[in-house]
Amino acid sequence: MEAMSYERLAQRQCELGEELAALRACLQACGVLRPQQFLAKLHRLRFEELLARAPCVFTGSLELCMQSPELVLQVAGLLGHAEAVAMSECSIGLRSCLRSVSLELNELFPQQALVLGGVDENAEAMASVESFDITTNSWTELPKLRAPRWSCAAAAAAGRIFVLGGRNIDGEVLGTVETYNMRRGRWEHVRACR
Repeated sequence: MEAMSYERLAQRQCELGEELAALRACLQACGVLRPQQFLAKLHRLRFEELLARAPCVFTGSLELCMQSPELVLQVAGLLGHAEAVAMSECSIGLRSCLRSVSLELNELFPQQALVLGGVDENAEAMASVESFDITTNSWTELPKLRAPRWSCAAAAAAGRIFVLGGRNIDGEVLGTVETYNMRRGRWEHVRACR
């Protein structure tokens, strides 16, 4: 009997979730409900409920805590781009805090995707590097890799793009690493992989 009740409750919860999603979509389509404001209000209600269950004394505000640029960057890095934008919609003070570190945020959340090396139509390893800007929907050619390579790995960290290993023109495995300095706009050599 208990299992049957649980199944019915789970089914009803699923139905209510679907109804809620449909209602939100209709209200947003009509312009009655703004997603960012709705999410901010929902967050406030959940926060008030949490405070009621576990009261604490806090005389400051999030805006006061976020006066430190280092803290703003750490929080934004943990949240991710979409959530950092949502946080900036919560208040003018938070928006101002995030604006104060906008250059660093652009490095933390780049708006480009890079295509590095590869193989051309003649099956030759390439050194080309192209950047796709998701905000302008356009491609830009960047300085070429120091060594043509394909099947390599890449990672972004601290304002740099690291390209590791891969294969060269002859198909031999590379143990080299290159890094593209985003600020200087040039490739630099890094100690070889082991």
